[in-house]
Amino acid sequence: MKILLITSSARGHAIADALSRSTKKPEIISVCASDNPGIKKLAAKQYAGNIMDFDFVTSIAKKSKPDFAIIGPEDPMGAGLTDILEEMGIPTVAPKKKLARIESSKSFTRNLLKKHNIDISPKFRVFTSVEGLNLINFIDQEFKGEFVIKYDALKGGKGVKISGEHLNSIEEGVEYAKNCIKECGQVVIEEKLVGQEFSLMSFASGETTIDMPAVQDHKSIRRRHRPEYGWHGYLQ
Repeated sequence: MKILLITSSARGHAIADALSRSTKKPEIISVCASDNPGIKKLAAKQYAGNIMDFDFVTSIAKKSKPDFAIIGPEDPMGAGLTDILEEMGIPTVAPKKKLARIESSKSFTRNLLKKHNIDISPKFRVFTSVEGLNLINFIDQEFKGEFVIKYDALKGGKGVKISGEHLNSIEEGVEYAKNCIKECGQVVIEEKLVGQEFSLMSFASGETTIDMPAVQDHKSIRRRHRPEYGWHGYLQ
């Protein structure tokens, strides 16, 4: 068995490690954004280059003729790499472009849930322009300054900014929202929720769904100063 693994991070190393422990003993063909020594030790061959250059990726796929492919990062999924590989006859563990919109567009996901009456979303609104004072009033009056601004496209996990953590005022929130609108055409503003967070991911074939273990995302450690004790870390 031969597997084409397209990745760019530690996530890909974890996938490669799991594949290498399979009783099937697959041959891993690695395509990385840059040289990855950890994956290289586990792979039969590693190619380093721009994984968003689909001509580059598909040339390796044609040459290596894998039984299937696995895509790690969200960006190539959102840009349609799965569609291209499957058109080449290579089954791929990753959503097609249409389905990847659940991850690549926050507004699409919120509106999809709303359309199908899946009542799990916080209060939210999508803005395509600053609309005079509507955006400022919405943050101030609806959320009393407790809000979340979400960049409505993929941004490497850096697109969500939260009041009190990344944004210190409504004015800062409005400024970030303006930048989001300028860069990707719209922005999602949501109610800020406080509590424990976990993620549940599943593999779905269209007929069968297999859940992975639930995992908790511990937020970054922040620093605050207490003069009597010096600097102390605390979990956000």
